[in-house]
Amino acid sequence: MNQIFAHIDFYGFAMFFLTLVILLWFKRLPSIDSYERFLHSLDSRGGNILILTGLTWYSASQAIKLFWHLIYLVHDGKLQGNDGVTQVAISFVTTTLAGGFSGALIKTLTGMSDPITIPPQPVQTPTENNGGSENGKTSSTNAPVLGGVITTAGGMPITKSSN
Repeated sequence: MNQIFAHIDFYGFAMFFLTLVILLWFKRLPSIDSYERFLHSLDSRGGNILILTGLTWYSASQAIKLFWHLIYLVHDGKLQGNDGVTQVAISFVTTTLAGGFSGALIKTLTGMSDPITIPPQPVQTPTENNGGSENGKTSSTNAPVLGGVITTAGGMPITKSSN
């Protein structure tokens, strides 16, 4: 019984593949349009929550398996409790693997909206002098204007030298 649960991930992927083959054999696979709609639904906020929940659950289950495996190794005398490998494995699982997905899930569940993008506003720029008759004429363009002074890596302003 313990051997079956040791390879539960393999059996889950094998069942998925077997189901896919059976559906293909009986020509009952969904259409390409339904696949496309499904993938678009995963690209939404609810889809992100669903994916992150699954990955958090999977990483937590792998962490539990690692803890049990380490306990058995210590119990059998193959590994000491204060061994560096044990410390690094526990640190990796609790911070990187489980913490990454669960942290992203919490961030997604907080309801933070996407950053607000402001379209560029028309900027008033002076035009060329039309024979000296309209010196103050301005035109409206949609070109973004970057303010500030261009500097070198040392912080000195770059000036145009007149030759």
